[in-house]
Amino acid sequence: MRRLLLLGCLTACATTPPPPPPEGPSPEDYAPFAVGSSWTYALSFQGQTGERTVKIIGIEDGYFVDDQKGHFRHSPDGLRDPQRFLIRKPLVAGNTWKAIVSASAVENYTILSVGDPCSVRAGQFADCLVIESRLRRDAHVSLFIRFTWAKGVGLARIETMAEIDGRRVPQTDQSLLHYGLGAATDAPPPAAKEEGDDGPNTWK
Repeated sequence: MRRLLLLGCLTACATTPPPPPPEGPSPEDYAPFAVGSSWTYALSFQGQTGERTVKIIGIEDGYFVDDQKGHFRHSPDGLRDPQRFLIRKPLVAGNTWKAIVSASAVENYTILSVGDPCSVRAGQFADCLVIESRLRRDAHVSLFIRFTWAKGVGLARIETMAEIDGRRVPQTDQSLLHYGLGAATDAPPPAAKEEGDDGPNTWK
């Protein structure tokens, strides 16, 4: 009897499925859009400085809309605008994807780091997501844009660089000064699936 009980336990243990892996970080963690949220940035470009404020003013066709005519929504695969994914799952360093924004322009995205601290004009944030895009202009010049997203805050920094014959030259720097998050933190209802959401202009 003891042997039968032991065999039954071993059989049950062998057929019990392992627990699901823990959920990784989500794009919503780093891009907590809400109507009324705003972000003010310090700008620098070729020795000139200024400030720029972006505010979420409403929801249109399932997209959050800002006062700079930007449209953003969270989909099951990540954060996107009407043309491309800005953040795409899984959020792990090394993840890559592409977006065709015109017949001659292909953007290549790479997640550089997840969960590391970052510093901007507003201060230091403990958990950040850094994504870099590359657009090849010709055989000698490529344009790089580095996006730094702070968890629970949103877009904290945008840096643009031109790579000329393998040498990177800084172009612009947009660093967060201060921000305010709106009270409504839920994402808008998903929009109807659009032609091109997952191809032909955007795919992994």
